[in-house]
Amino acid sequence: MFYKDNTHNTMVFTRYLYNKEQVEFSMLTAIREGKREEALFWAYELYHSGFTTEVSALAAEEVTCPKLRAYFENHPDLESDVLIVGTIIENLLNKNKKLRIKLKMEDVAKYKTKPVIELKSCKIPKRECRYKLRTKPGSQPITIASYDNWLYEASFSPIWQKRIEKYGGLICHESKTVTFGDETNEEQFYNWHNFEPDEQPLSVQENWFGTTKTI
Repeated sequence: MFYKDNTHNTMVFTRYLYNKEQVEFSMLTAIREGKREEALFWAYELYHSGFTTEVSALAAEEVTCPKLRAYFENHPDLESDVLIVGTIIENLLNKNKKLRIKLKMEDVAKYKTKPVIELKSCKIPKRECRYKLRTKPGSQPITIASYDNWLYEASFSPIWQKRIEKYGGLICHESKTVTFGDETNEEQFYNWHNFEPDEQPLSVQENWFGTTKTI
């Protein structure tokens, strides 16, 4: 279970530092617009961040086809299967409402989390943040200031929580901080996992924000 301080509107960042709530909205919007690659991108952004249950729950809300509904009901563990996630999204996009064959690993391999390289993880967002968020009307604007405390917001994602714990990091929700105590562990963590949001090119930041950069 992951703690979220709703009274202070804490953002939650995914593996590539997208706003999770807007990723969910982006996935559903892309499905409804029939944009296959984008819909799969958002679905796997959630899935590989560790939000497996959320992916299946959101997708289930879109199901109207009886055959696809039966597929859901007969696969209670779909959130644990990387192929079934893609298959569900693929079939939601299928306007003919005919259940397609299950996807293969080569179909979803490009959505896997890219391995980090020491002192080079800051290059990952430029390569992997390929789509701009679809932001909900009236939602709180996302700006570079939203990333001032990015590691704490990212700590709500299982993938980032595991990375933090690997280096002995402690997540404090009262102070909204992530501390390592040991300087060596902290240095090692950032050597491997510092995405340096404020140093990212404008193209990446605008994809995170979902709108043109504002001051």
